[in-house]
Amino acid sequence: MGDKRNYILGTRYGTKGSDFNKIEQFSLGVASGGLKIAEAILELGAGFVDYATDSNLLTYIEENFPKINVDDGVGKFTELLVQYGVPYIGATKIASRLVGLKKLDSITKSTGASGVAKRMGYYGGIGVVTEPIITTSRDKTLGQTFGLTANPNISDMTGRARAAATFKQKGMMGLEAAGVGAALPVAGVAAKGALIGATKVAKPAVQVLDFAVVNPLSNVLSKGVI
Repeated sequence: MGDKRNYILGTRYGTKGSDFNKIEQFSLGVASGGLKIAEAILELGAGFVDYATDSNLLTYIEENFPKINVDDGVGKFTELLVQYGVPYIGATKIASRLVGLKKLDSITKSTGASGVAKRMGYYGGIGVVTEPIITTSRDKTLGQTFGLTANPNISDMTGRARAAATFKQKGMMGLEAAGVGAALPVAGVAAKGALIGATKVAKPAVQVLDFAVVNPLSNVLSKGVI
């Protein structure tokens, strides 16, 4: 994992195992998510300085900014929820004020293909703006996580090259978040269609179950045979 000197709260070697209970893992996940947001914002500012002056502020941040090495299931899920969920919710509230509540209501409640397109643009836009701000250079895209795209190995870079790679990584995360955000309305429509379809398919089975099992059992119980 590289230099572990800046991992704090006893998490140098991770949070798995019996050293941390579930409450501690949850708490460390919350703290780690908050720290990663702060680190990401600092990286954004340092990146501009490094790109302009070919300095190494980004390297300094990586080596000295406090981190929590969360690698258990509970802590990692909590970390992701804090790092990405909280800012996204905050961004949607800010966006609702910017576009106006009436207009937002018309976007979120509009139907048909145009309604889905409007919601795709709205939620995708929030993702592409929010993600680069809250994503650190250590975070990976889904493509990088599953080995579909190459890992840039930003930690091995310095100066202007590292700044450019950091901006590129943040941009890729933003584009990916835009895709995920835009897909949510489509996924909602698909899920709704699947639910309706499943209900139609299940209805005959439920009727058979009522006829063969539920109704006879109800008659037996009502007559007090048992």
